[in-house]
Amino acid sequence: MKQNAITPPRARWVAGAVFQVTCALALSAPLAAQSPPVTDTQFWTELDLATGLSPRVEFTVPLMLRASTSLPNPVLGAPGALLSFQLHEHLSLDAGYLFADLPHAAGGLQVHLPLLAITGKTKLGRLALSDRNRVEILEGFPEGPIRYRNRLVLDLPFTTQHRAWHAFLADEAFYDFSVEHWTQNRFQAGARTRLTERLSLDAYYLLRNARRALPGQVNVVGTTLSVRLR
Repeated sequence: MKQNAITPPRARWVAGAVFQVTCALALSAPLAAQSPPVTDTQFWTELDLATGLSPRVEFTVPLMLRASTSLPNPVLGAPGALLSFQLHEHLSLDAGYLFADLPHAAGGLQVHLPLLAITGKTKLGRLALSDRNRVEILEGFPEGPIRYRNRLVLDLPFTTQHRAWHAFLADEAFYDFSVEHWTQNRFQAGARTRLTERLSLDAYYLLRNARRALPGQVNVVGTTLSVRLR
């Protein structure tokens, strides 16, 4: 029998994942090398309030707060609203808005941030792979830059004696169209567990390297509490 010349979807996903991980690693080194020689440790907390509007549509209100060990606090506060549409078993679309208050950045900035993202998902055995492509406008920053963000996530479920968990690794690269450069990379490792039927918690470590921001390198300890209202 003649073999199909079209690459199977799963194989294309694996090839794409390998390519993106290679790009992320290649980007991390130059970003780290060109970042301002300043390091900070921060704590990022997020509360997500989510409800289903229909079987394929979900509405989420994210509330974010960031604090630093060496900078004036808070570093950032950001409420928002997000609509998620399940277009297909392996494809979803997000549209939303964030309002970010950076009280100590450049004398104080308030940023309006509309965003649009499309995420593809597949499974490789027990391992779940997702690739999010997000575009956002930062109204309130000088020149109102447009950013593209690519986030690759590997998720592995496992069970302990008392609870089910998910371990995850993620890498996200940022491209700023106003300067035509990859300007930031975030590597993340963490775990997720369901506390109750309506509550789940993420705890993670994140390393951020940024070319244009101060501090250039940030070590982050973060948590995300997700609450399903319905």
